[in-house]
Amino acid sequence: MPRTKKTYPGGVLLAMLLLVLYEVGSVPAYAQNDVNARNEGALISIPATEANLWSKECFPDSTSDRPACEIVADIYTNTDASVLRIGFGFLGGDNKTTITVITPLGTLLLSGVILQVDDVPAVTFSYLLCTPDGCQVQARVPDALESALRTGKELKIRFFDRTSNPIDITLPLKNFGASLDSLKT
Repeated sequence: MPRTKKTYPGGVLLAMLLLVLYEVGSVPAYAQNDVNARNEGALISIPATEANLWSKECFPDSTSDRPACEIVADIYTNTDASVLRIGFGFLGGDNKTTITVITPLGTLLLSGVILQVDDVPAVTFSYLLCTPDGCQVQARVPDALESALRTGKELKIRFFDRTSNPIDITLPLKNFGASLDSLKT
């Protein structure tokens, strides 16, 4: 299945870049308040009408003769800057669901990535490492969260920039369960 790139307005990375420039003194004083206003409580919300946000990607698996696959959602700003990549799959040869999240460099690592489905209690995942592509979470998904993902309406994701300002992203869960189940075939 060809991968389609979804682009959504947000300006989150622009705000983060401007904040970095501000901290090193490259943003004029008149723009500094605008940077702070944009960066506080940055929110990206994907419309629930999105037909199927989750696309399937496969890659070689050295532990099996079959490729490893996961369903992923890539979120970009309207200037094609990556804001978030989130994936779910069955990595490691068992049937336990695994999550992978990649956030931009400059993310506050100590706060982790917080996921919440509808009104179910939130789950916090710790970062594993950062690479030139971004900072990564990879972990097993608790059974209660997986169940909520399959039956819920929207997934709220929160992480923080390096000055502790939250970046909130809301994704619809339409077709999530069917997309995840397609990985088992």
